[in-house]
Amino acid sequence: GGGGPDRAAQMQAQFEALVAQGAAAMAAEHGYIRSDPVTGVQLSPADEATLHRLLLERLYAKRLRDFDVADALRAQLRDAGVSVNDAESTYSIRPRTSGQPNHHGYTRV
Repeated sequence: GGGGPDRAAQMQAQFEALVAQGAAAMAAEHGYIRSDPVTGVQLSPADEATLHRLLLERLYAKRLRDFDVADALRAQLRDAGVSVNDAESTYSIRPRTSGQPNHHGYTRV
């Protein structure tokens, strides 16, 4: 069995404790490593904390076998420009390209 409501409550308490400890604690728990060059997209501390919170929340949803929530969180990450590779436990952040000229000087049509 999945452990039922007690397990969910225990995980919620653990999740809230990790969020309170900050990005480094959340990153250590979810275990996902950034795979794109860190010289690429720079995140503010607030955005970085949000990213790790979403990755952690998604991991806990998967542990509780709540795959609808996990899929919704993955979509939220994707919409924010974050690609998650579960097989390799990595994530990458692509630069926002909405209407901005790209680095090679031509526009995709």
